[in-house]
Amino acid sequence: MPAVRCFRPTSCLAVVLLAASPIWGQAEAGDWSLRTNLTEIVSVNDNIGFVPDPDGYVFGSFSQIGLTSQYRTHIDDFIVNGGLGYQTYFGDSGDIPGDRLMPSASASYVRTGKSNTFSLSGSLDYAPASDTSGLEIPDVETAGDRVSVSANSSIAHKINARNDVTLSARASKVDFIDAAASDDPFVTLGSSMSWHSKLSKRVDYTLNGSVDWYSYDDAVNRERYYYVLRNGTAAKLSNRLSVTANVGGTLSQTISDNPDSVSVGAIADAGFTYALKDGAFAGGVSYGLTPDDNGDFSNSLGFSASINHTVNDLMSVRLGGQYRLSDSSLNGSLANSTISISPSLSYTLARDWRLSASYQFAWTDDETGTAIQNSIQLTLSRDYVLMP
Repeated sequence: MPAVRCFRPTSCLAVVLLAASPIWGQAEAGDWSLRTNLTEIVSVNDNIGFVPDPDGYVFGSFSQIGLTSQYRTHIDDFIVNGGLGYQTYFGDSGDIPGDRLMPSASASYVRTGKSNTFSLSGSLDYAPASDTSGLEIPDVETAGDRVSVSANSSIAHKINARNDVTLSARASKVDFIDAAASDDPFVTLGSSMSWHSKLSKRVDYTLNGSVDWYSYDDAVNRERYYYVLRNGTAAKLSNRLSVTANVGGTLSQTISDNPDSVSVGAIADAGFTYALKDGAFAGGVSYGLTPDDNGDFSNSLGFSASINHTVNDLMSVRLGGQYRLSDSSLNGSLANSTISISPSLSYTLARDWRLSASYQFAWTDDETGTAIQNSIQLTLSRDYVLMP
C-alpha cells in the first residue's frame, strides 16, 4: 500500500475510506442473529459527591434493556446495538442526582480481506457527566449529563507475515446538560497511524503516532492540539507470565485569548499478567498527560493491581486496587491522591442469568480536603436469544 500523508485530522477520514475501496467485493449470504439483555443494578453510596463532608446516604436503581442485531459472513460482520436505561436515586443526602432516561445506540461494520481489514463504527451515548452507577469515579463532577456522538474508521494492511500497518480516523461531539460550569461542550477530530511487527514468536513491537484537535465552547481556552508518539513491546516470557511496556512523548498546544501555551511531557506505562491455575494476577503503572471523557487534561501517575480466581464453573471472585496521583493544573506537582480498593463476586444463576456483587472503598486528598467513600453494587442480568 502506498504511503499516505494526512495534513489535517479531517483529511484522514477520507483517506481511510478511499484506501478501503479495494477490499469491497460482492455481498455474500450470511446469518442474522437477534439478542436482548435485561439488567437491574441497585446500589448504596455514603458519599456520592466524594466530598470532605458528606451529608447522608444515597440509594440508587438503574434498569436497562438492550437489543443487539448481528449479521455475519466469513468476511463481513455488522452489529447494531440499542439500549434504554432509567436511573433513579433516593436517600437522606442533599446531593442526590435526578432521575433520568439514558438512551444509547451504536453500530459497527468490519470487513476482513486477504491483506486488508476495514472497520467503521458510530455511537450515541447519553450518560451522567460522571459515573453515578454506584461505583463513583473520583475527581469529576456528579451534576448533569453528557451526550456523546462519535464516529471511527480504520484500515489495517498486512504487509507480510510479521508486519502490518493501521491508519485510523475519529470524530466526536460532546454536549453537557445541566452540568458543572467547568464542563464545556467540545468537538474532537483525530487520526493515528501505527506499525506492528512480530519480532519473534514471543515478542511484538508497536510504533504509534497520533494527533487530536479539541475545539471547546469556551471563551478562554478555545482550542487544543494533542500530539502523541509512542512505541512499545509485548512479550510472553513464559507460559504463565506476559509483560507489556510503552514509552513516548506528548505535546499539548492550547490556543486561547490568554497567551498560548505549549506543554511537552513523557507518557509511559508498563504491566504484567501472571496466569494462575484458576485465575490470574496482574499489575501495572502508568504516567503521562491524558484527557478524560469530559475533555479535561491532567497529568497523572497511577499504580494498579488485581487478582481474580475462578472458584468453579459458576462462581468467580476478584480483588482490585488502585493508587493515583494527579495534577489537573498541569504544573507537575501531582498534589492530588486517590486510593481505591474493590472486591467483587460473580455468580451464574442459570444458563442466561448472572449475578454480581461488588464493594468499593475510596479515599482522596486534594485542594478541597480529604474525602472517604464506601459503595456497594448488586447487578442482575438476563440474556434472551430472539433469533439464533
